[in-house]
Order: sequence, then C-alpha cells, then structure tokens
Amino acid sequence: MSGLAPLNPELPIWWPAGSEFALLDLRDGLCRLTRWSDADAEGVRTWSEPAFVRLTPQGRPQAWGRRAAAWKDRGGQGEVLEVFPGGWPADTGLARWYLARFAETYQPDRARCRILITEQKERRWTRRLWRESLEDAAFSVEGFQAPWQHELILAAAERTELAMGSYLHLALEGAFLSWSFIQGGSRLGGGRDPRLSRSRLFHLIAEYARRHLAVESAPEAISDLVKTTLLGAGHDSSRAVLDGRHLPSGLPIRQPFAWLDFLRADGELAEGWFGIKQRIAEQALECCQVAMATGPGLDLPGWRVLAAEEFTELFLEGPLARMLEERG
Repeated sequence: MSGLAPLNPELPIWWPAGSEFALLDLRDGLCRLTRWSDADAEGVRTWSEPAFVRLTPQGRPQAWGRRAAAWKDRGGQGEVLEVFPGGWPADTGLARWYLARFAETYQPDRARCRILITEQKERRWTRRLWRESLEDAAFSVEGFQAPWQHELILAAAERTELAMGSYLHLALEGAFLSWSFIQGGSRLGGGRDPRLSRSRLFHLIAEYARRHLAVESAPEAISDLVKTTLLGAGHDSSRAVLDGRHLPSGLPIRQPFAWLDFLRADGELAEGWFGIKQRIAEQALECCQVAMATGPGLDLPGWRVLAAEEFTELFLEGPLARMLEERG
C-alpha cells in the first residue's frame, strides 16, 4: 500500500506513517473522516455525514449529507443519489462536489489532508476513480486499507503496542456477517456468512412488526430501535419502542417492542447466529489453536474482539446477546 510505513519496527508495515493521519471510510452509505494527531489533546476525532447528494431538476447538485438524505424517500426518481455506492465514487464530479462541501464544513482552516481510504475489495479501477475524484478536493490519497486495518488503527491509535496483538474482527455488513483472525498485524484467516446481515436483521424485524404488531416501519425506525437496544434499554419492552404506521388505521404509532417475543416468534435469527458461531469456533481452533469459551458473544481466551459497524455490538454484549444464548 503506497505511502504507508511503520512508525517503529514493532508496528505492522501497513501502519500510517507519521504522527498525524486521517482515515476516510465510505462504507454503508456514510462518509466518515477520522483524524488522529498525537499533538491534539482530543487524539482521535471523527466527523460523519450521509453520503447522499440531492439534485435540482436540471441535474445540478443542490444539497449534501443529512439535508440530502432527508429527501431520500420523498424526492422524485433520481433526485437523490448515493455518491459512494460500495465505497467508491459513482460519479467523479458529484464525488468532488460532495467532498468539497465536507471539507469546507469540517476542516475549513486546514491544508490539504492526506487520507487512507477503506475499501472492502481491492479494485485497481476504483482506486483510479478515487484519485480522479480527489483532484480538486481538499484530500489526497495516501493509501488504501482493508476494513480490519481501519478498525485496528482506531483501536490502537493511542496505544500502538496493541497493534501487534491478537484480534477477532467482526462486522455485520449489509449482505453478510464477516470475520477475520488478526495476529501480529496480519490476517490469518476468516470468512463471511449470509445467514446473518444488517439487511437480514432489519427484514426480520419488519416482518415481525407487520405480522405480530400490525405496524409498518421504515428502515430508519428499525435502525433507531436497534440503537436504543445498544444503549441498554432493549431488555425492557416498556422502554423499547418501534415507530411506524398502524396498519388497520393508517395512523402513526409508537408500539412497544419486546426482543424476547421477537426471538420466540421466529428462530431464524438465533439459528443463523449459532451456526456462524460454530463456524468461527471451528476456524479459531484450526488456524489459531484457541478454543472458544461458552457463553454470550464471542469469547476467545487471549484474543480481543474488534467490532466494526455499530450494529455488530448487538451480538457481542448486552441484552440481545444474552437472549440469543438463552434462545439457543
């Protein structure tokens, strides 16, 4: 990866060079810029905006970020576009415009920023698109990273001695759940499984809400429900609520949502999770010679779990992880 070098011999060869670096992550329809500087009292700082642009009827960019995303389901066809589907620019002109607005908003006084871009799959032609998109923006490409490298840098930015440790990287992505075994800054093995994914989780919740609660909920409402669970309120059905439209009346409604009732009504989520846990346990024993401990989440003695994407935490700790174990 060009432009990358270890700060010292104890760090992986792909570690960012220098005492200041920036990470640009465009997975999952968001644009996240994370800056690290050992001269900054705050250390790691992250800014985030939805990666959408709203166009005028003449096709010119008009609004970006949250303002554009608010029109995503209200505007006409083609009026709101995702700028970085799959993490790479769909249109270099729109990408330049979006990134220029992002830079003006979050770092107006900074000089040109050298960034590391997170990519889910290495593609030479998308890397070329990226360089074209950044020609007129306040960014320049220093290199490209795998998702596990991105998360490991964030986890070890303030304690670089942790960079060479043992990690299980877990990510609940749009179409599958993926995992990687990382040791000494290298990937030993991993896999992915479509039985569990963010889209699958949202689909199962939406189907349960329609059949058992008579509620039609938008993905944004389901996302809010999951985030509430992550904050610790999901174990109490009186405090976990799902917003939506009441099917019999058509009126807006806030309906109590009990995770345990959801798991009892359909065992697909629990079955998928336990099947994946079994795959991870078998692979851990084979490639890392470590046996997974029993209990909620993923416990590999001597290994840290490195979670990517906020919803991944649902399956590692908290009320839903405990309920899944009981359900199994």
